[in-house]
Amino acid sequence: QYYEFFQILASAEYGSQHPVANAIVNFSKDKFNISTSSLEDFISIPGKGISCSVNKTDVLAGNVRLMEDSGVNVPDYIKEEIVNHEYKCRTVVLVAFNYKISGIVAISDYQRPEASATISNLNKRNIETYMITGDNKRTAKAIADSVGITHFFAEVLPADKAQKVNELKSKGLVVAMVGDGINDSPALAAADVGIAIGAGTDVAIEAADMVLVQSDLRNVVTAIDLSKTTFNRIKINYGWALIYNIIGIPIAAGVLTPLGITITPVLAGAAMAFSSVSVVLSSLFLRLYKSPTIDLDGEHCESIRIDLNSPEIRVNSKIFNDNNFNNDDDIKLEIL
Repeated sequence: QYYEFFQILASAEYGSQHPVANAIVNFSKDKFNISTSSLEDFISIPGKGISCSVNKTDVLAGNVRLMEDSGVNVPDYIKEEIVNHEYKCRTVVLVAFNYKISGIVAISDYQRPEASATISNLNKRNIETYMITGDNKRTAKAIADSVGITHFFAEVLPADKAQKVNELKSKGLVVAMVGDGINDSPALAAADVGIAIGAGTDVAIEAADMVLVQSDLRNVVTAIDLSKTTFNRIKINYGWALIYNIIGIPIAAGVLTPLGITITPVLAGAAMAFSSVSVVLSSLFLRLYKSPTIDLDGEHCESIRIDLNSPEIRVNSKIFNDNNFNNDDDIKLEIL
């Protein structure tokens, strides 16, 4: 029964490039040694899920909105089950075969160990943090709370992420966007500064202004800190050059000649050269820059230990008999 359930579901999800789909496919192959079947009429619905046909079975996999739009009844006790998972930072995928609920899949990604510390450091620098996600509000809030993010936009379709960035810019805010996926590319391009994760997609890297080669979120803080240090050094160089020229140009022009003080052309040329050399030497102090130390600490969401490749699965042991989801019969597989 479970083999058939995951064989059909993995075959359907194999047509999608979404991380959640990849997690289900990898889990099915690793735990049940499943070989995917061919699928027909595959449709990916942004922000909702997928629909297709596998071995003459109509398959729907996605959120509650997909099920309701497709005329699939979602009982209240299943909705309660979904809410419980969402409060634990889990993304829930409803699975329906032939337009009847057959099971749910709850998946949690690893929280980056440096996420909480990075957000905490940004908050200390009075930098407001926002999260833009396609997840539902409960999951989004749970994740935001776990890492200390103060604002979030939930249930945002991929095409609307750039719109959220433009909304923040319209408020007069300077926006830096950090992302790694294809869906993040328009938002990365729309932001004042787009920052791509080095391990992300080529499209995201191409759209970004800056790439975190080491894929460490703490480098976002380093980039901001280094930028401020560099800009401060530029202001110091401008200030020094301004003062130097305010004093040197009048002397070279002969203002002090009545007092018997003159500068020969050779000395004036040397003084001009020294101005440029001093600015270069001042800039070389940037080589002494040390990135801020950010310790990996902070609380984590309880379900973060579950890898995308090892989701928590709840399916009905009778799904291929009567397709009635029964909480008393479900089996929980939790791989840590």
